[in-house]
Amino acid sequence: MFKAKAKKFINKWKWIKFEGNSTITPEFKSFVRWFRTLMKEIWEVDSKSFKAGHFDTSGFIKINDKYIYVSITDVRFNQNWWLNSVLYRTAKDNNDYTGGSNHYSDLEKLEENIKYLSE
Repeated sequence: MFKAKAKKFINKWKWIKFEGNSTITPEFKSFVRWFRTLMKEIWEVDSKSFKAGHFDTSGFIKINDKYIYVSITDVRFNQNWWLNSVLYRTAKDNNDYTGGSNHYSDLEKLEENIKYLSE
């Protein structure tokens, strides 16, 4: 189910060239909403922590009382790099931004990679 939803997300956003300088665009805000919704499809998402940065987004998901930090770097550069380099790592709680070792995943395999990390 996640892979199908991830493919829909990818197909919607992979050809979008995000541009902007000092302000976040409505287009990027929409991207973040779609990404947060995708994460909610399978995991408990800490909505307060899942925020849009300056063309990047990050937040915490919770699996079986374990926190995982998820982050997509600045989407304006290296178009579509974010598709293959979603950062994820363990965290002590929903305020632990340094957490465990960094891992990277392509978006389609994120579910299985996070599942493996959280076991």
